[in-house]
Amino acid sequence: MLIFLLIPFMDWTSVLGIDVAGRLAQGHVREISFAMATAFAVVVSDPVNVALRKVLHRWNFLLRTLVFVLLFTVGYPTLTFVAQRFSTYVLQDQKPLILLFLIAVAFFGFGFWADNQRR
Repeated sequence: MLIFLLIPFMDWTSVLGIDVAGRLAQGHVREISFAMATAFAVVVSDPVNVALRKVLHRWNFLLRTLVFVLLFTVGYPTLTFVAQRFSTYVLQDQKPLILLFLIAVAFFGFGFWADNQRR
C-alpha cells in the first residue's frame, strides 16, 4: 500500500535504469553514430541503385560496371563518412534521456523506411 503512495514522487528514469543507459550511450556516441550512418547508407542504397540502373541501362557493360564500382567504393563510403560526422555532431551534446530517444527514433525510423521499401 505504501508503494502506491510513493509512485507519483518516483523518478521513473532512474527506476527503469534509463538514466544509466543514457550515460552509457554518451560514452559511445561515435560508435552509435557510425551504426546510424551505416544503416542510413544501406537504406538509401536500394533506391539509388534502382535509379542508376534506369539511367544506365543502355550504356556499355564496362561503363555501367565502372559506375557501380565507383559508387560502391567511393560514393557509399563518402555518404557514410559525412552522415557519421553529422550524427556525431548532433548527438554528442545531448542529455542522456534525449540521446536515447534520438537513437531509438533513428533506428526505428530506418527500420520502418526499409520495411516500406520492400513492400
